[in-house]
Amino acid sequence: FRGTQFKKRCLRPTPTYKLYLLAGIALPEIRRRVTIDIEKTKQIKDERHPMFGHEIANTRLKSRKSFIQMAKELHEPPQKARLHRQQDELHRKN
Repeated sequence: FRGTQFKKRCLRPTPTYKLYLLAGIALPEIRRRVTIDIEKTKQIKDERHPMFGHEIANTRLKSRKSFIQMAKELHEPPQKARLHRQQDELHRKN
């Protein structure tokens, strides 16, 4: 009897948005943005990249934006970029 009371009091479901923080993993949006920025950096700097030196043409529809146009070049290692963006996100929420 006491065991079930103990379980009911101590075990509470953790909200899913806090699981990433508890596990030390960046949020999915941040991981996606950093991955896109890595590709943009490769496109700019790596001559072996298929899109090296490729200029992106303007689109006719405003709603059709290429992810490469939205990306920025990384000037730091991806791990640091994820960490900085995660900290910025946490400060923005608080």
